[in-house]
Amino acid sequence: MDFGCFPDFYARFPALPAESRIGLIATIPRSGTWALQYFFSAFHSLVKGATLANPFDIAFSHLPEIGLDLFSIGHHYCPGLSRIGEPRFRQWQSILREPLPGWDWASASLERYVEHLRPDSASSVRLVLVYRNPLDQVVSFCRQMQRPYNAHYAGAIHADDGSPVGVGDIGAFLRRVGASNYLKYFLGDWWGREIWGERIKLVRYERLVLDREATLASVLEFLRGPLGAAEQDAFRSALAATSSDAMRDLEQRRNRSLGDPSERSEGVNHRHIVDGRAGMWREVLRPEDAEYCRALLAHWGIPDGLFRYEP
Repeated sequence: MDFGCFPDFYARFPALPAESRIGLIATIPRSGTWALQYFFSAFHSLVKGATLANPFDIAFSHLPEIGLDLFSIGHHYCPGLSRIGEPRFRQWQSILREPLPGWDWASASLERYVEHLRPDSASSVRLVLVYRNPLDQVVSFCRQMQRPYNAHYAGAIHADDGSPVGVGDIGAFLRRVGASNYLKYFLGDWWGREIWGERIKLVRYERLVLDREATLASVLEFLRGPLGAAEQDAFRSALAATSSDAMRDLEQRRNRSLGDPSERSEGVNHRHIVDGRAGMWREVLRPEDAEYCRALLAHWGIPDGLFRYEP
């Protein structure tokens, strides 16, 4: 199995009728984006009876075979968030005005479908946010930015005052930009529930790691309804083809990162798929770093219980 490289998928955004079924998955970086992208690509290909395809082919795509007129997966803020009104929307905008590199690449793409992504539109829209404990997320993100092939991203990280922010000291990174950036991303969907109601589903990354089959089945059911009898085999085959072990094996055979399948990511240390274990922040962050992050989230009304590790 080999999915190939980056195509120019932005040129292939489909036009949609007014009444469309739309499924959007927003992911916080280092929270299973690539695993989800590969799974949905494999599932769609297998339902069609086709060979496994490039995972980028499903981004912003028309997928009637699995019941979706538009499917999108990527890093984007909650659509329509401005409807929460002032002054809260202005407060949200003020949180770390410049998002970290790579965090918001999909929001501009969704603007093509702004008429479909209004809560009162004729389209049926479902939104999923896959989120991770913020302390583990910051540690994983920094470690990824420390790898040589990501130097172009790491060098573009700045605080609101314009000063550069390094990724060598993970605790300092969390305090300067990491926690605020996470807050802005998560808060958009947390407040967005007031706009979208039950059409938003929050999914913990830790649950995806602990019980991948049940979690992915629940995401599919939320986006487009339960699996049909004819889809069950495709679902199980897609799970097997895109397991963490299968993805790590693919990276090993290709000798490059699945997160950046270009020549600059070649080499044994350039791996994107890791174990995703919960609690690794305890090996890196100081207690005061963790308390800073918790206090920031609590200040904005986000309960700490959302980020606990137990099932």
